[in-house]
Amino acid sequence: DLIHPSDLNESQEDREHLKQTPHAGYIRQRKLLTQEGNTLIARVAVNAIRDASGAFEYFIAQIEDLTKTRELENQVIQSEKMSTLGVLTSSLSHELKTPLSGVLMSLPLIQPMLKEGKEEELLDLLGTMQQMVAHSLDTIQSLLSFSRKSDSQDFVQCDLDKLFAELLLLLEPMAKKLGVRLETEVEPALPEVHCNRTQIQQVLLNLGANAMQAMRDGSERVLRFSAYTKDEWLVLDVSDTGPGIEPMNLEKIFDLFYTTKEEGEGTGLGLSISRDIIRRHGGDLTVSNHLNTKGCTFRITLPPDGQSTSMQSP
Repeated sequence: DLIHPSDLNESQEDREHLKQTPHAGYIRQRKLLTQEGNTLIARVAVNAIRDASGAFEYFIAQIEDLTKTRELENQVIQSEKMSTLGVLTSSLSHELKTPLSGVLMSLPLIQPMLKEGKEEELLDLLGTMQQMVAHSLDTIQSLLSFSRKSDSQDFVQCDLDKLFAELLLLLEPMAKKLGVRLETEVEPALPEVHCNRTQIQQVLLNLGANAMQAMRDGSERVLRFSAYTKDEWLVLDVSDTGPGIEPMNLEKIFDLFYTTKEEGEGTGLGLSISRDIIRRHGGDLTVSNHLNTKGCTFRITLPPDGQSTSMQSP
């Protein structure tokens, strides 16, 4: 089996980096090309063997075929993604209906304004209509981008400011409906992260929707997304002011099919799949209750680009 051309440059860079650094090895998910021309998805673990002085001698690689496993996992992820969209649909439909209704109601005003020569008022009206249509198009584009099927290998450089902006577009309608204030904070000059953009967005959407549902009975309802670096790792926090999580549920909350929601409101797949997605990125997803205030924080940690996934997260 050979490294697929799409992964060849990155694989060579990883090996060269391993030669020049004291790291013992790395684990990557790669596309491999068989002699028959078929593409496989595999977990490739590469270790550097060194002599007594620490000088590099050769590589040892262990390969595990994940093709069938990833196909099944992608089907489950897509199913859960549609479930998350179902939670947001009611609020999103209202968000689209309001500006489009505004445009429809404004159209009959254009002709009278032209006849009366009210050019300045007409320009203001057209500007408002343009903003309403643009907002609807942005929402639809974000929805389409999120709902499309995503291959587990679709890793790209991701700007978190832009990711959070799209995230808010999808969550704002639900937040308005439930009276939740959305806040974001991104560390200045935060580097782009190499990730599957759609899957990271899916995790954040799932965490955000869950948090807002948990805050239904609270007086002050705030959902905050933060992004910063800690010990070179990227950290994404999703914090809320809800009731928090019962201590007895903290260790079970990521178990497959475990849910505290009412019957029909959840499958118990969301958090388990979310953690699996993050771990496939070489990171982790954890949760903790706030010590002196109400609410909890879900924390996503992702490794810095080019580093071994065997590094321990902060």
